[in-house]
Amino acid sequence: MATVDNIDVIIDTEGDSTLYEKWYRDLAIQNLNHVKNKTAAKQHKCNKELGIWHIPTAIIVYPKLSASILRLFPNRTFESGIDIGCGTVTLFDYIQVSNPLLIDLVEEYCIFMRNKGHRVRKGNIENLNFIEDASMDIVICSDILEPVFSFRTALNEVKRILKPDGLLVGNIPWEQKLHKSDRISNFSHVRTFNNSNLSTRFSDWTIIDKVIISDTEARRQGCLTLRSLNFIMTKKVGL
Repeated sequence: MATVDNIDVIIDTEGDSTLYEKWYRDLAIQNLNHVKNKTAAKQHKCNKELGIWHIPTAIIVYPKLSASILRLFPNRTFESGIDIGCGTVTLFDYIQVSNPLLIDLVEEYCIFMRNKGHRVRKGNIENLNFIEDASMDIVICSDILEPVFSFRTALNEVKRILKPDGLLVGNIPWEQKLHKSDRISNFSHVRTFNNSNLSTRFSDWTIIDKVIISDTEARRQGCLTLRSLNFIMTKKVGL
């Protein structure tokens, strides 16, 4: 039985994390089939080797995030970093990190990114016991905090591995409409983020920067995506 918290819908999986892993792997296989069939290249001017669902990340989210990092920390160097839930694209292709590591729950994604030259291992954000305490200068969490069973466990693991002055950087759906009475059988987003709950859900964090990516902007770039929020955070002192 998995720990469940900060949920905005009713989950009818009885906290069975294996169902989430199966759902995520099935989704990943579909996405990798898009890569194989060059669906992204056919549907968008972006010619990178991407899963179709990662096009917004590659052409909107990560360019904006990397620009924010460079603007806020122009002279900072990152020795170590981890991208959790990388899929087919990583922020480490946009910023310089000396010793980057990619993590994904699905082995097929790990193989895909390894074949692109990245250092990758299979892992789950809720259990990063192979990462030392306070060892990471930067942690990337994009599109991974909305579907996990235990939001609290995930953030506690990020806090544990992040250096005191380290950065948590990522993207989350913003003001997504979820109905509390919905029952989720095939796992999907289970929490939404908005102005009412952002500071509560990230109460142990200081928000340094946040940028909303609108539906209009995404469509203008030729992407179909949810409204989302880019964020840069640090741990509060003493945590």
